Amino acid sequence: AGSALLFLEGEFASWPNPNAADRDQKITEFLQSARENLSAGKMDAARSLVNQALALDSGRAEIYLVLGDILLGSNAAEAADTYRKAVGKTGANEGEIWARVTSAHVKAQEWPRALEAGKRALDVGYDSAALRSSIAAAQFGRAILF
Repeated sequence: AGSALLFLEGEFASWPNPNAADRDQKITEFLQSARENLSAGKMDAARSLVNQALALDSGRAEIYLVLGDILLGSNAAEAADTYRKAVGKTGANEGEIWARVTSAHVKAQEWPRALEAGKRALDVGYDSAALRSSIAAAQFGRAILF
C-alpha cells in the first residue's frame, strides 16, 4: 500500500492546478485525451487522464461514462457499477446511462441486474435497438440458468 500511495502522490504532484475559469476546459481536454488513449489501447494513460478529470469535478456524468468505457474491456461488472455512478450527475442522460449499465451487466453475465437496469432505461423513456438486444440477451441468459 505504501508504494501505491507514493505513486499517487507523485501522480497528483504532476497534475496541473487550474483556476475555476480553466476547470471546464481542462476537464474537456482530459476526457478528449482519455478517449483518444482508450481508442489507441493505452488504458493506463486513459485512466490517469480520467482520474485528473475526477480530481477537478466528481459531479459530472461524462467522467464516469468514460471511466466505465475504460473498465469495460477488463471488468464489465466494475464498468456497470461505474456507469451507475453517473446517474443523477451533471449532464446525465439517465436513459443512455441505464442502457450502458444494462450492456455492461450482460457482458458480465449478471442477468438479473441487467434486466433491472434495462427496465430503468425504458422507465425513463429511453429505447434503442441496442438496449432491446441487451434486454433480450439478459432474458435468454437468465433462462439458461433455470
